[in-house]
Amino acid sequence: MTAAIADYDHAIGADAKYADAYNSRGAALLSKGYYDGAITDFDQAIRIEPKQIDAYVNRGLARMHKRDFDQALVDYDKAIRLDPKHAGAHNGRGLVWFSKGETERAIAEYDKAIDLDPKQADAYSNRGLAWRRMGHVDRAMADFDQAISLDSKNAHAHYNRGMAWSAKGDDDRAMIDYNQAISLDPKNIDAYKNRGLIWAAKGDNARAIAEYSTVIRLNPKYVYGYLGRGILNFYSGGLAKAQADFEQAAKLEPDDIYVAIWLDMAKRAMPWRAICGKRQASST
Repeated sequence: MTAAIADYDHAIGADAKYADAYNSRGAALLSKGYYDGAITDFDQAIRIEPKQIDAYVNRGLARMHKRDFDQALVDYDKAIRLDPKHAGAHNGRGLVWFSKGETERAIAEYDKAIDLDPKQADAYSNRGLAWRRMGHVDRAMADFDQAISLDSKNAHAHYNRGMAWSAKGDDDRAMIDYNQAISLDPKNIDAYKNRGLIWAAKGDNARAIAEYSTVIRLNPKYVYGYLGRGILNFYSGGLAKAQADFEQAAKLEPDDIYVAIWLDMAKRAMPWRAICGKRQASST
C-alpha cells in the first residue's frame, strides 16, 4: 500500500489536476487509517472534478470513521443526487442512519443497495447488523450467511455472524466465526474481546486474559481492554494485577464510575488477602 501511495504521489507530481490520482491516494490513506489526509485528497479530487462520485462516497466513509455523521450524510446525499443508482452510496447512507440510531431508515438504504447490486456483500452484512439491533436474529443470520457466500474473506461478516451465534447461545459456532474473522483481520479488536468473553464463560480465565492482553497490545488506549482483563484477574486471584489494570483504566477514563468501583473493590480486597495469608501461615 505504501508503494501505491508513492505511485500516486508521482502521478500527482506529473499532473496536479489528476482528480483520479487524488481520489485513489485518498482511498489508500483511508485504508491505512489516515483519515484527515484522505479527506484532504478527496477534497482536492472534488475541487478538480465536482462530479467525481467515488470521491464523495470515499469522503463520506472517512468522515464516518471520524464520527462526523452529518457531513458524511451530506457526501452520500450528493453522490446519490449525481447517481441515484450508486449502490455504494446507498450502503454508505445506510451506515450513517445506523450510526444515528435510525435503524429502519438504514435498512431501507441497505435494501436499495442490494436491489441495485445483489452481489454487494457489505450491504448484506450491514443490514444483518440492523436486523440484529431490532431483535430479528434469524434475519440477521440469513444476511450474514449471504454476505459470506458472496465474499468468504469478509472479516466483518464473519465477526457479525459470530455475534449472532452468541445471541442465539451457540458460543462454539460463534468462536469459529471469531477465529475466522481474526485470521482475515488480525487487528480485529472486538473479535479478540468477544473470544475472551467466551473463554471466560467456559471457565478458562487464562485464555480469556490472553485475549484481553492481545486487545491491549493492539490498542493500549482501549479502556475496556484493561477493565475486562482486570475483572478476570480479580476473579482469578491476581489482585495486584487486577488493581494495576483498573488503575490504568482509570487513567484513561477518570470519570468512568464503573472503572472507579472495580478499582475500589481491588484496593479493598488487597488488605484482606494479606490478612488471610498471615492467618494461613500462622496456622501451619
